[in-house]
Amino acid sequence: MEEALKKLGQLIDGIEYAMLTTVRSDGNLHSRPMATRQLGEDGELWFLTARSSLKVTELGKDQRVNLSYAEPSSHRYVSITGTAEVLDDRDKVRELWNPTYSQWFPKGVDDPDIAVLKISVEDAEYWDRSAGQFSRLLGLIRPTPAAEHRRIGLAG
Repeated sequence: MEEALKKLGQLIDGIEYAMLTTVRSDGNLHSRPMATRQLGEDGELWFLTARSSLKVTELGKDQRVNLSYAEPSSHRYVSITGTAEVLDDRDKVRELWNPTYSQWFPKGVDDPDIAVLKISVEDAEYWDRSAGQFSRLLGLIRPTPAAEHRRIGLAG
């Protein structure tokens, strides 16, 4: 697992935003950009979010999520599945806080609406052209000998 986490960290390094997909109450999927704040040593991804947001409501009903990272200039693409947990951890909020968040939380780091979003990574799949071979992604990309496609299992 340590090697898989290291590889995942390398793949998402420098990609500031992920698209977080949750399941809406009607069963449809809903995606929005989220700024990744930290990849933990136990395979969790950390974000800050508004407790009053729709995503928190959606996660209250279904904790399954997908995170998609893309860096087209270096041909790196990562799809992560996992489960989400919304935490009221003020110490973690302070640890993850960045002044950029002031635009969403004008009351600052102590805004009572800020919550921590912890995604426990269960599985990650990636396509990395710089590594060797390219594989098919949902039949939309033709296989070429110039990229790597792998699946990383991180659960249990």
